[in-house]
Amino acid sequence: KPTFEEAMRFDNNGLAIVKKDGNYGLIDNKGEWIVSPEFDRIWSYKKICLVRIGDKFDVIRIIK
Repeated sequence: KPTFEEAMRFDNNGLAIVKKDGNYGLIDNKGEWIVSPEFDRIWSYKKICLVRIGDKFDVIRIIK
């Protein structure tokens, strides 16, 4: 059973932002990693994620 330091609610797409070992990632409603927990911060909107590591930002498109 997965355990997380933080977990947000699942959105309408069945995805949730979670924090594990100090980093953020994204899981689906089965608990499978969609975006591995390697980011300082992550924001999700529909099928797009904005991620940050330090002062660098990037966009990830979720295909599922």
